[in-house]
Amino acid sequence: MQFRFARVALYTTLALGCLLVHATPVEAKSKPKSSARAKVVKKTVALGVIEGRKVDQVRDWISEALEGAFDVTDADGFKVKGDNGSYAKMATDLGVEAIVVGKLEKTKLVLTVRDGENGKALTTFDLAGSGAKLKTQIEKRLASKVARALGVQTAAEAAQRDEEEEDEQEEEKADAEPTEKDADNESSEDKSDGDDEKEESDEDADDDDSGSDYNPRTPLTVELGARIGQREFKFNDALVGTAGPLRDYSSGTDFTPTASIAFYPITLFSGSSFGSDILGVVGRFEYKLPSTLDFRGTELTAKSQTLEGGLRGRFCLGEYTELGANLGLGSHKYILDGDEKDAIVPDVSYTYLYWGLDFQTQFSKVIVGLRANMRMVTDTGELQRSNLWFKNVGTTSVEAGLTLGYQLTPWFAVVGRGELLQYGFDFNPIPAGAPRIAGGATDRYISGWLGFRFQVPGSD
Repeated sequence: MQFRFARVALYTTLALGCLLVHATPVEAKSKPKSSARAKVVKKTVALGVIEGRKVDQVRDWISEALEGAFDVTDADGFKVKGDNGSYAKMATDLGVEAIVVGKLEKTKLVLTVRDGENGKALTTFDLAGSGAKLKTQIEKRLASKVARALGVQTAAEAAQRDEEEEDEQEEEKADAEPTEKDADNESSEDKSDGDDEKEESDEDADDDDSGSDYNPRTPLTVELGARIGQREFKFNDALVGTAGPLRDYSSGTDFTPTASIAFYPITLFSGSSFGSDILGVVGRFEYKLPSTLDFRGTELTAKSQTLEGGLRGRFCLGEYTELGANLGLGSHKYILDGDEKDAIVPDVSYTYLYWGLDFQTQFSKVIVGLRANMRMVTDTGELQRSNLWFKNVGTTSVEAGLTLGYQLTPWFAVVGRGELLQYGFDFNPIPAGAPRIAGGATDRYISGWLGFRFQVPGSD
């Protein structure tokens, strides 16, 4: 009897325990608070040289913007050659993980973030503006761009993530339907998020338009295109000699396909850096398509060809600006077939030594260039045959060009060019009984060129 009573008591106790368990309200488990902020570890960054005029104040703005997110070391007095190895050694000596260097220009600040381990550029970006506008850009964008290059998040970004996760926890705890006020707040937050996304998109677009991923110190450049122009050969102070009067010549429209190449072997095998890729080999070939012209009742066929080869030295004046010095040999022929029995216009065949300068710079993706060469002509061909044209031929020559282009990709650009080439002649003194008499002449070529530039991008 006692055993049966104990068993009943046990069953009763178990039943009451189950009822209490089911009746006890279970609190909703909340997610642990995010530890994103605790995981943020400040990277060590050295602020290197900022080139330009009056950069002290801008340097202070940069330092202040970085100090909130990074452990910053001032390395203004630390001089490096500019190659990757030098930057890697600088980072080791300073004990930092990254280096920030840059250049202050009139309308923008160009900054490069370099990896402390190997010295290579992780990213290069522009902050547009000057004065107060530039300061605002530095305060708003600099820290996040450097953090993005280093693969970390700033403290502000971590705090924003914590707030977002806390908001999610509050929403999970809420049992009631959202009130009208909550709906208004949600709409406001969505609008704010949309504005943030738009601002970030605009910043990315600015980075894409900056053209800063393009390094003009390419090891290999090839240009293919065509020139459309006209030639004029005019005599000065012409008199009638034994061979009759002299006639000026003007061609029709000449169409000339062209090809040129520039190769810098040191850059190709050792990488590009300031001063390490000065000397290159250049060449140019042009061939005018034959054209016919009725010249004073005589049908003439015009043919022309140019071949040049030489050396080019380039000197870096800035990140996207360079000055070139040219020296080489060339040959230029312009032949008119059809007047072999009675020469009407001289067939010229110039051989020459050329030298000159060129300049090229880039604004965002727009390319602008200038060049000017002198030619020391050593032979003019038929023109200096005394029995046919003139015995004494003194020659000077100059060529100039203006280039405009657009960099579509680091490998490819569309380029246009206006060009002038002129030879000037002095035929004095004129010997007695000369078949043709003139004090001098000019041989002028005016043309427009359009083509494509293919290039191997320079390394950082």
